[in-house]
Amino acid sequence: MPLKYRIVPALKIAYVRGAGTVTANEIMIEGAKMLAENEWVNGYHILCDYREITDFNLMIEDLNRIVSQDQENELLFDQSKCAIVAGSDFVFGISRMWETLSEYTKVKTMVFKNIKDSLCWLGIDEHVFQSIKELP
Repeated sequence: MPLKYRIVPALKIAYVRGAGTVTANEIMIEGAKMLAENEWVNGYHILCDYREITDFNLMIEDLNRIVSQDQENELLFDQSKCAIVAGSDFVFGISRMWETLSEYTKVKTMVFKNIKDSLCWLGIDEHVFQSIKELP
C-alpha cells in the first residue's frame, strides 16, 4: 500500500507517509483505519509526509469526499493540526486545494515544501522526529 501510518502517543501525533501513486480511496481507507485505532486520541496532530509521492491521483471531487469524511469525524479532531509536506509542485498544488477546502473542518491544515517547517508548525523537535519517522 502506498500509504502507511504510525500513531505516536508520546508525541500526540500520527505520522503518515505516502510513496508512489496515491489515490483518494487509499487516503480515505487509511484515514478511517487510523481514526479507529485504540492509540488515536481526540486532538492528536497528523503529519502527512508526501515527499515520495510520484502520482497524486486526486481530483476536486475526491478532495471534497476526503474533507466530508473529516467533517463526519470532527469529534476526533479537537484542536488538531494536519501538516502536509509535498515533495513536488504538483503534490503541493493538490494539497493546497485540500488545505483550502479543510477550512470548513475542525482540522487546521497547512501545506509545506519542507519537513523542517512542518515540524516547527506542529511543535515537534527535528531530532525527536528522526526517532519516529521509520514505519513498521
